[in-house]
Amino acid sequence: PLGGEPDVPGAEYGFYKSRIGQERVGVSYRKSSYNGWVYTSIVSIDELNKEARDIGWFTLYLCLGILAAALLISYLGSRKMYRPIRNLYEIVRNSPDTDRTTATSDEFVLINERFRGLLQQESRLLQEVQGQSRNVKEYFVFKLFQSDMTKTEIRDRLLLFGDPLNWSGMCVMAVQIDTLSDTRFREQDMDLLLFAVNNIVAELVAAERRLPPVVMGESQITLLGGTESDPLRFKDQLDSLAQQIM
Repeated sequence: PLGGEPDVPGAEYGFYKSRIGQERVGVSYRKSSYNGWVYTSIVSIDELNKEARDIGWFTLYLCLGILAAALLISYLGSRKMYRPIRNLYEIVRNSPDTDRTTATSDEFVLINERFRGLLQQESRLLQEVQGQSRNVKEYFVFKLFQSDMTKTEIRDRLLLFGDPLNWSGMCVMAVQIDTLSDTRFREQDMDLLLFAVNNIVAELVAAERRLPPVVMGESQITLLGGTESDPLRFKDQLDSLAQQIM
């Protein structure tokens, strides 16, 4: 015999809990509209709970397995990704330029500081190289004006410096200070004034139209060039440029 009653008496279908002896059961029923019969299904609640617990434990183990697999994959992936950083850190840390007393345990901080120092050092070296390059070019111009170089050597040096070789005409312009009388300058200031004139020429004349200007003796000298095919027009350009410098 079944105990218990449906939640809604007289309903055509429903579910309620009951007992068969000491066993708890769940009773689901549905009344047929065709013949008026009532069809019932009796299921042990303890068996349902046991299956539910088994499903719950299976779900828990499955989730834990997926989590463990994800953690393992993340760990292996992070180690693989971190290995180049670690190698770079070891190189930076063991570099003779790295101060052992200030070395930090944070790899990224140390690498950042080291690369920042390298960039600053690169900038200083670049400035020094540019300065040396200007000095070498000026030395080349000195030798060129003193006729201490062959034509092949001149061409090779121009190619090395990246200076244009397509000039159709060239001219040597020499600037001299004729007198310092009635000025606030003295003869001792002559060298300083010539170097000032040298800087003026370097600013007024585009780099592609000249070689580096130099000071020789009491003159400021510049080798000018142009691609103008008409000699008269080239001379007019030089006259205009000389007027600007004066």
